Amino acid sequence: DAALFLILVEVLMGTIILGGLVPSDLVILWGLLVVIGALIVLSIRAAFLWSLAYGITLILAGLNLTPEQ
Repeated sequence: DAALFLILVEVLMGTIILGGLVPSDLVILWGLLVVIGALIVLSIRAAFLWSLAYGITLILAGLNLTPEQ
């Protein structure tokens, strides 16, 4: 669980630092590794919860919380 969480955090931070979804060349897609990893290693219920976490990460990345320059 810790490794999956760290993947999501790293992908979200990378996307925000680079300026959003398009400027970061869709780095957020690497977050799919969390869902795939959860499906391989964990139960179906846990994989569903991790996919929800990935969805929340997509929403946060889409908000582009960085200030305009």
